[in-house]
Amino acid sequence: MAIKTYGTMAVDWEQRIDFDRLRRERLDRAKALLKKSEMGALLCFDMNNVRYITATHIGTWAQDKANRFTLLPQDDEPILWDFGSAAKHHQLYAPWLGEK
Repeated sequence: MAIKTYGTMAVDWEQRIDFDRLRRERLDRAKALLKKSEMGALLCFDMNNVRYITATHIGTWAQDKANRFTLLPQDDEPILWDFGSAAKHHQLYAPWLGEK
């Protein structure tokens, strides 16, 4: 009997990784922990934290750049500050970020 695996690529002919669910659940977990804390918002500079909250990635060259960050207010959606070309890319290809 074969072991079910999701493969490494998204395809249209079978259900594999549900990226919308992955993004939603990551953000929900971050919001739940923020809600349990006494903080009003979470400001993240680390590229891994920014990726976890916003599901965006611009490469490892940006890992030490403090001018790429995200703000997660307790009762709102994340706000992402990014480099010019990356910000434009997110507007075009990351609809889950909304208008902020």
